[in-house]
Amino acid sequence: MTMPVGRLPLSATVSQKTATADGYGGRVTTWATRHSGFRCRIYSHSKEEPIRLASGEQAFSTHKLIGEDKEIHAGDQISAGGANYEVLGPDYPANRIYDSSLPHHVEVFLRAI
Repeated sequence: MTMPVGRLPLSATVSQKTATADGYGGRVTTWATRHSGFRCRIYSHSKEEPIRLASGEQAFSTHKLIGEDKEIHAGDQISAGGANYEVLGPDYPANRIYDSSLPHHVEVFLRAI
């Protein structure tokens, strides 16, 4: 069972960081679209919430995203509703939620950028 679209009012773009050759022996960082039209809901926290990243570092989340069951990774960027966010974690596939009482979906912590 997947999350009903009515519960996910935003249509977002998920972008992943890529590195390409610059033609001079170096690398240029660009953003490539991972998902377009990604259905989600983004909640803001009343205060920044500390979370532990996969690297062991601590980061502060400002928002939480609940979205359709698609691949999202820590470090990706989300553009939705005129705002941009960095995905802090957890990383895919740990962010996938399979619960018999809920539709399948992803949950990640975000930081507004």
